[in-house]
Amino acid sequence: MKLITDTQFKIILLILIILMLCYTAFNVDRNFKAFNNLKLEAVSTENNLLKAEKLYQEKKFQNNKNLQNLNINLEKRAAQLIQTGGSFGLKLLRFNSSSEQINLNFRGDFNSAFNFLKYLETEQQGIMPARIKLAREGNDLLFDLRIIRGK
Repeated sequence: MKLITDTQFKIILLILIILMLCYTAFNVDRNFKAFNNLKLEAVSTENNLLKAEKLYQEKKFQNNKNLQNLNINLEKRAAQLIQTGGSFGLKLLRFNSSSEQINLNFRGDFNSAFNFLKYLETEQQGIMPARIKLAREGNDLLFDLRIIRGK
């Protein structure tokens, strides 16, 4: 006694093959859509990366331009400080400028150094001294001022 005949077996097999083909076609379509979505996302990410890189380059250029202006202004201010130090009765002993900092060494009496420091504090808002060093030599005061360039 046979449960299924050959014709029924062939029909069931044909139905299973058709179902498998439909399932595969559906998965291929779904995978193709997912692949297209990934491609679109990759293109979008690449565009965002290019925009961010362009913005970074513009900011870097602007910062370099501002740094050059700051360096020029800092050197002008150092020249003003030398001139102002002379008007306060301070004598310039040494001026040293490098790519990172400006050092000014003055000599004068206590009142001159005190008035000059007061002037720096009240009148020169853009200058932030990194180091102020005072040393006594006889009746004179040695005054060392270090200004670091902005980064």
